[in-house]
Amino acid sequence: MADNFPEAARKDVVDSETLLSMNRYDGAGYLAGYAVECTLKTLIWVETGSAWGHNLNDLSSRALQLAPVAYGRPRGWRETLRYEAEGTVSEAESRLRVSEARRLHDEVITPMKLDGLIA
Repeated sequence: MADNFPEAARKDVVDSETLLSMNRYDGAGYLAGYAVECTLKTLIWVETGSAWGHNLNDLSSRALQLAPVAYGRPRGWRETLRYEAEGTVSEAESRLRVSEARRLHDEVITPMKLDGLIA
């Protein structure tokens, strides 16, 4: 795999959980979005040999065409979130985003590793 999407997804999930535990809701919500992005890119890469872009709608549509993955896209996530004012992401929204990122990672990446599809 040219880009290490599975490892990036793992790191972003762990970091988002750490930030959430420190009440850093904006950062946690932001990184959760990247964890979802990298998880979807892993699925697309394994199935097609390539994956690109940051638009979660496009990535999720492509991933769903390839595999019936039930997931929740972090609502309102965009890669430009890092430039917005502190307090943009509420505690509740951050918790939801981090929870969905963890669940999707565990439902997609973990089985792929166990099946030997990715390292």
